Amino acid sequence: MLKHYLTIALRNLFKNKTSSIVNITGLAVGYMIAILIALFIYDELSYDRFHAKVDRIFRINADFLVNGSSFHVAHVPAPLGPALAKEYPKIEAMARIKPESVVVRRGSELFEENNSFYADTGLFNIFDITIIEGNAEVFLRNPGAIVISKSMALKYFGNTSVLGKSITLNNEHQYKIDAVIEDMPRQSHIHFDFLRSMGEDPDLPSRGNIWANVGYTTYIVTQKNVTPETVNSYLDELTKRYAEPQLKNFINSTLDDIQNQGGHFRFEAFPLSDIHLRSSLLELEPNGDMKYIYMLGSISLFIVVIACFNYVNLTTAQAADRAKGVGVRKVLGSKRSQIVCQFLMESALIAMVTIIISFALTHITLPFFNELVGKEMHLFNEHLRWFLLTSILLIVFIGLLASLYPAFYLAAFQPVKVLKGKLVFDLKGSVLRNALVVLQFAAGILLIIGTITVYKQLDFVMKTPLGYNRDQVLVLHNTSVLGSHARVFKEEVLSINGVENGTMTDFLPNYEGNNTRLYAKEITAPPGSAHALRTWYVDADFIPTLEIDMLNGRNFFPDRVADSTAIIVNPKAAKMLGYTADTDMYVYEMNDRSKYKILGVMNDFRDGSLKKSSEPLVLMLGRNHRNMAFKIGKNNNMAQIIDLVGEKYKSARKEVDKPFRFTFLDQDYAKQYDSEEKAGKLFLYLSTIAVILACLGLVGLLSFSINRKMKEIGIRKVLGAKMGTLYLLLTKKYLTLIGLSMLIAFPLGYLAMNKWLQDFAYRIPLSWWIFAGAGSLMLLVAIMIVSFQVLRAAKVNPVLILKAEE
Repeated sequence: MLKHYLTIALRNLFKNKTSSIVNITGLAVGYMIAILIALFIYDELSYDRFHAKVDRIFRINADFLVNGSSFHVAHVPAPLGPALAKEYPKIEAMARIKPESVVVRRGSELFEENNSFYADTGLFNIFDITIIEGNAEVFLRNPGAIVISKSMALKYFGNTSVLGKSITLNNEHQYKIDAVIEDMPRQSHIHFDFLRSMGEDPDLPSRGNIWANVGYTTYIVTQKNVTPETVNSYLDELTKRYAEPQLKNFINSTLDDIQNQGGHFRFEAFPLSDIHLRSSLLELEPNGDMKYIYMLGSISLFIVVIACFNYVNLTTAQAADRAKGVGVRKVLGSKRSQIVCQFLMESALIAMVTIIISFALTHITLPFFNELVGKEMHLFNEHLRWFLLTSILLIVFIGLLASLYPAFYLAAFQPVKVLKGKLVFDLKGSVLRNALVVLQFAAGILLIIGTITVYKQLDFVMKTPLGYNRDQVLVLHNTSVLGSHARVFKEEVLSINGVENGTMTDFLPNYEGNNTRLYAKEITAPPGSAHALRTWYVDADFIPTLEIDMLNGRNFFPDRVADSTAIIVNPKAAKMLGYTADTDMYVYEMNDRSKYKILGVMNDFRDGSLKKSSEPLVLMLGRNHRNMAFKIGKNNNMAQIIDLVGEKYKSARKEVDKPFRFTFLDQDYAKQYDSEEKAGKLFLYLSTIAVILACLGLVGLLSFSINRKMKEIGIRKVLGAKMGTLYLLLTKKYLTLIGLSMLIAFPLGYLAMNKWLQDFAYRIPLSWWIFAGAGSLMLLVAIMIVSFQVLRAAKVNPVLILKAEE
């Protein structure tokens, strides 16, 4: 019997080639999208899950809001971690890390390695780090020792048997290799290539007992059943005990004073498993976003549902063609259960073919998808065997589930009516089929709204004035190694034809770091009068190089000695300090009690991402020159200028080796929106697929509906009905369905995209034309499909239609 069912199923599939291809293609594409997005979601949710103690590992974050100045970062004061581990037995282990890039030489080549950290020995008690060579008992305990990753061992030595060998960093510090560790998995929020003892950190002695100066990423592992709230209570106690006395000394404020003014000064435990998807802080490596997981999961589910609904619609649309065959089989004695089994066999066959095609399509498109989302996922991975098996079972289940309605629907035909040609199709399901089309088109409109919104916001952030000019600005990194030669080097670069201006600075507008100093009007600041303001160390050419306007006052004079104790502020800092341009004003920097004159107020340029609003900012003359930026005139040979700058850099660094590294300020700015750009592309592709699948569903419903109305069409044509009348008769309902889909999609689209835009402090308005454009595009596609089907039916010779009814 099974062989018989299979033979008939194959015969019907090949007999109805077009509908079979449409069914299989629609389901396969829907499943392919679902598999790709499922792989992406699984990968995102896997971050840091490989650690055995993941549920007990926390990172400590700092969250300050003091006198109107906010500060929320992923690192804390140096003494916090040791105090937490020492005073609370439920903290099993603690480790601090501090990043510091290093330069390693290989032959004549120089490489800058950014995954280098100072670390405490407890790191190996918290994270699951696989040791290839070495004894974990001595890691990071001896000065002058270093732990390196497998990839670094292979890169610089060609093998991993390097225990006891030496490696030189920054051309001056030689370290003995204590161990080689396996590379951290890709699904880790942090990767370690070089680990040195925290005792090697040159800043630790001066910061070891300072509770108001953050700078160390700190992790802890707790005993079982210790909640984040318990850890936070420990942190509150430590803050009260150690940080409050220093706050009283620095800003003359207690924790209660800060809280009474609507602020807070606290540290918080943040679960390790939440860092990648739920952290909104500046991380050491790019992180994901949980809202994209929800959005993509919903889209994936909806696309699969659309594909299954299309299968139902297309199958029921073929009912007229299959009705007589079902009637004959019933007359010859076939039971209803046998007919149901026959149609389920066809569905199972389609499901199996769909599985093969969907996995083949996934395998083909996965490299492109990886490039789009910035991952390295593999379909046939030993870690994903359960995922593949689950996917196959789920596809078969969904395919059979989708076939139940068509199977029982077709098996219910009455043979007498079928063979007499008097079968009247049951229209009880018409409401359901119409609802499916409405939902399909609503999903398509939603995705089109999302795509337009994302691209318009990206266009806005790329074109909006920032208060500084980022075009044609060449940024040089690693210039601090030039030391006393830095100023000479800057003048040599300025002498190059085409270089218009240049600045030596520790900070640039695309820099996401924080350097905060305390300012007050009086040297003994009353409670609530000291303000923690970001402070950038720049030279006198910073403002003219970036073309920042001065609103009042003046810029620094490089040769005026008095300007070394002067500052320039932006409008927000001026407001907080109570500055007016009417009279000279001085403020005190509370760390060293130095007195500074405010020279003027610069334009409130937007630094960092437009996801956050500009913050109070102070510019101060400094001798630090970690970066240099040069304004290059237009219509100059940029490549030639870069070569000349590179030659001068190499000749200027006499003793210290660091690679010549440069970027462009506008490109650095654009990189901040990589995730939004990827989301825009993904929305574009998914919306295209959703529209195509929705159109397939509409084709199915039209075929079903027009087949029922063929006799009515024939009679109306015989009675003289014109083409326009027939067109209006057959299209009115579908235009109504599209209108209903808009009523559903527009409010949902507004809510969803308004929620997404809330991540941006500077954002586009959700204009009416975005919704009108999305609805019009979907309406146009629908009208084209409806018109094609209706006009084809209207051109059929009515004689042939009515003759078939005899």
